[in-house]
Amino acid sequence: MCCFSRPVRAVTNTRVFARAMPGGRQALVYGMRLAIDEELAMVLPIPVAAGTPEDAVSFVDLSGYPTLLDDLDRCAPDASPSRSGAPQAAPRAKLVVQAVGAFEASFAPSVGDLDRLDDRFRVPRSVWAALPDVADRGFVVFKLRPDARGWLGRLVQAPAREAHPMAFVFPTRAPDALFFPTLHVHDGAAHPTATFDHALFWQGPTRGDRSAPAEVVARHVGYDRAAGLVARGAAVERRTMRGEHPNHDVWVG
Repeated sequence: MCCFSRPVRAVTNTRVFARAMPGGRQALVYGMRLAIDEELAMVLPIPVAAGTPEDAVSFVDLSGYPTLLDDLDRCAPDASPSRSGAPQAAPRAKLVVQAVGAFEASFAPSVGDLDRLDDRFRVPRSVWAALPDVADRGFVVFKLRPDARGWLGRLVQAPAREAHPMAFVFPTRAPDALFFPTLHVHDGAAHPTATFDHALFWQGPTRGDRSAPAEVVARHVGYDRAAGLVARGAAVERRTMRGEHPNHDVWVG
């Protein structure tokens, strides 16, 4: 999901890699080209089991491998676009914030825990109320740091740019499928359809529009820099989604 706490000027070239991990967990790597004019956050509702604790999500720093998604792109050339488609409580402790390369990241176990974020990093309550499918999910929040050394500082009143991918591993409630956060909220509302510019990559038994054999992947991907997120000796599948599509998340498998 490209779901932002404030309006954005442009989001393009979204690329997401997913892989099933041992112990009922799933890895996600998320990258995009983004143009923004103010400090904000991207929020990703993820399908965790009820009662998942705050320390259940492991964030992965890919600042040492900013081209991981570029390398996956080289493995599986482009294909034709896919056609799928209360009363106020007392203040609570703020969510734990972790530095993850160019980002700050938090995990909110439930939609109610999002109130523990600073106001500028919250998506309006009306958005979640209009999306019953995410009512029982957890939420990964990436806060885009505004300091001059970070990429966000260079984006203000500047053309869209890309930072290194955001990555994390989470306990999934559906270990037999792979989840891709593709629901769009760019202007404070979730519309029935959205314009997609997405490439989805995964490793697993389900075939995509294009497939890169394991030997091709080995030529392009730096496994030692990928922090264990990409499996050695496995093919990479790809699906592209461009143009107007129903505005919802995608599941594979």
